[in-house]
Amino acid sequence: MSQLSQVAILSAFVCTLFGCGGGGAPVAVATDAEFMTDVKELLQEAGAQLKRAPAKQEEVSKLEPSHPGAVKRIKMGTIIVVWGVPIGTAGQGVLAYEKTTADKGGPVLLEDGTIKTMTAAEFAAAPKAAKK
Repeated sequence: MSQLSQVAILSAFVCTLFGCGGGGAPVAVATDAEFMTDVKELLQEAGAQLKRAPAKQEEVSKLEPSHPGAVKRIKMGTIIVVWGVPIGTAGQGVLAYEKTTADKGGPVLLEDGTIKTMTAAEFAAAPKAAKK
């Protein structure tokens, strides 16, 4: 292997590890679990402002500046929320989940505020949150 080829391979490796160009830091990509944490915080913040659980999407939309990813995913329908159910209760029902969780599994937000990754089978068997 020529010295030039070795330098090119090393350069590509360094760029992969540390990012190249633009002078900025590498862009972090949020995972589904991180989005679910944002959904949790969004629902908590909305609940604190409303003094009750948000009953519809429009009630959380005004918080989009502080939770853009969560609000966008809820508006697009990729995250499903059971509206009108307070977060932080003793319940273990599924309060919010990624739309594809029923088929592929994924992170879910439970009524008690816990975020848990479930398989599709676990999700199918899990109780769903219900208005009280």
